[in-house]
Amino acid sequence: FIGAFIVALLAVKFILKYIERNNFIPFGIYRIVVAILFFLFVLN
Repeated sequence: FIGAFIVALLAVKFILKYIERNNFIPFGIYRIVVAILFFLFVLN
């Protein structure tokens, strides 16, 4: 549990630093692609 908590904190810290340097467009494209693949997998 503690290990997962530490990894989550590091991931959030990394994402926030990435967003400060870049914009949301690559992240948004990634999320849309993952959502489409997920729905295709679930519906088939």
